[in-house]
Amino acid sequence: MRVLDGLAKALGGLILLGVLLFLPVLGVTQRAFHVIYDAPTLAEAVETYWVGPESLASLGKAYVHKQVQQTPSSDRTLVFWRALDALSAAQWRTLVSYVAPQQAVHAVVAQGANALMLWLKTPGAPPKVEVALTPWKQAVRANATPLTSWLLSQFRECTVPETARWAEATIRNDWALPPLCVPLGAPRQMWEQMITAAVTEEVNAAPNAVNLLDPRQVPLQDVESVKNDLWQARRVVNIALAALAVLWLVGVLLVGRSFKGWLQAAGVTLLLGGISVAVMGLLPDMVTAWTMGQIASQVPAWAQASLQGTVAFYVARILSPLRLLGAGTAAVGVVALLVSLLLASHRRDDMTLERLG
Repeated sequence: MRVLDGLAKALGGLILLGVLLFLPVLGVTQRAFHVIYDAPTLAEAVETYWVGPESLASLGKAYVHKQVQQTPSSDRTLVFWRALDALSAAQWRTLVSYVAPQQAVHAVVAQGANALMLWLKTPGAPPKVEVALTPWKQAVRANATPLTSWLLSQFRECTVPETARWAEATIRNDWALPPLCVPLGAPRQMWEQMITAAVTEEVNAAPNAVNLLDPRQVPLQDVESVKNDLWQARRVVNIALAALAVLWLVGVLLVGRSFKGWLQAAGVTLLLGGISVAVMGLLPDMVTAWTMGQIASQVPAWAQASLQGTVAFYVARILSPLRLLGAGTAAVGVVALLVSLLLASHRRDDMTLERLG
């Protein structure tokens, strides 16, 4: 019987050792899936690192510069694009507050995040994640007049020679000629109408809705593959965690031969497991650096800063709560060990009293 008892304890010890080895990995993975599939987390990351005022100002300036290069000189809107292209970074941040009000951006991003998460969680769903741009278009149209007034206030009045160049540009219909200033004697209402019309035209030309999984922009085969891999991995992790819980109970039962022994085995594994999980929560900077090293070369230069911020944001969301979770688990383990020690002490006292009696 002693041999069988020893073998049972050895087997239980091996099982508990395996549980301790796999618990941190599976715990972090499960936490990662919870964060990845959370729509509010995605929306916050997108708003902070991709469509925040700084990011939109940078993207907007790049877009406007491209429009300046592509718009023919006979098109009157070229003056509008040239004016926007001449704005400083600080002026662009103000401009963004007119053309991308945070309330409208929030509504569009939240809608897109919810739609994308629904698609990710639905096996076999068609690759279509539509996001309505109506809230944004309505907000920009409402801001067209204040935007026009602000933009005109950013440019000085022309000198007499500069005003003459404006007249020449009008005669020749060549809008690459005029300097970026407001011509003398020009009716302000005319400029307000022209700029407002340019803004409204651009907004109206934008689609009312976009498909985030547009096959013309997104490699659907790769996206579907990633979705299926995530779905399968999540199932495997859930099953593995359930199996790990069962193995932990089996290991505790095999190692202990009494309530006190079970408490000791459970306390030791909870203490060590909690410490290992808490340590994982202390490594966000290391994990961020490693992740960026794996994917940085696959994204364009303009997206590097946003990507790094997003990766750091997600890693922190995944790992930081593990500190508290691990500490709590370790605390439960300490309590279990203390209770087992108290039980052992009471048992020794009882045995001493029996001998004395």
